[in-house]
Amino acid sequence: MKTNMSKIIKVTAVLASLAGIVTAMGFGCGMGFQPMGAASQNGFADLGSNVNQNQDLVVVEGTKTVGITNFTSVLDAMTSITNVPASTNTKNVFNTKLASFSETKSALTINAPMLLSYVAVGAEVCNDLIVNEQAALTNVNNVVTNNRRFFVGSDAISLNNNSTNGAIVNDAIIEQWVRRLARQAWGRNETPDELAMIKAGVAEMRSVPSSVVGGKTIPAVTNTTAGLTRQMALYTCTAVLASTSGYEI
Repeated sequence: MKTNMSKIIKVTAVLASLAGIVTAMGFGCGMGFQPMGAASQNGFADLGSNVNQNQDLVVVEGTKTVGITNFTSVLDAMTSITNVPASTNTKNVFNTKLASFSETKSALTINAPMLLSYVAVGAEVCNDLIVNEQAALTNVNNVVTNNRRFFVGSDAISLNNNSTNGAIVNDAIIEQWVRRLARQAWGRNETPDELAMIKAGVAEMRSVPSSVVGGKTIPAVTNTTAGLTRQMALYTCTAVLASTSGYEI
């Protein structure tokens, strides 16, 4: 099997970018978490030896707490949002990440490997959703049937890897995607800051310069690059689904 170097690099870039955005969306942004003093890190207080045996959190007025799904329910929680069954590949990725997820539902167990694992599994769940959404739009004898729930905005949008219609996806369409995903995953509308972060990530995807890796030239990402629309959909979905805002209670 030949390795698609371009695809690997693009996916890696997406995940690297999302690692920052899903952490920020919730920790100090919108309706998310606020620092609890000068010693706090990532929105959690440095409780030190004051942490009791039950690992109780210090409740801060005006903030929300992360409700972590434990290792047995991460995938079920995500697929319940998309309402699309997990594919075999998604289940395999989830199984490889099991050791990174918390065995309990304590918010104090959140760490960097766990957040990255949420991104990885979230991306696979979103990929399953995109496959489902792609099939929900058909054009038979110029009669368009669009039964998509999330990736709407234009009947001309194709979400397959071979499409070159990235230019069609403007800010208004991204805003529709985010709004529908946020309402489903977070139970609320996105905040202006959250929307701005996602749109900034999408804009960055449109302007990735060409590069040389292992002697091979990886073409620049442009508005007409094959698969760009799909990448934007994957980015947007994962940013919402795997963000810490999805764990607020």
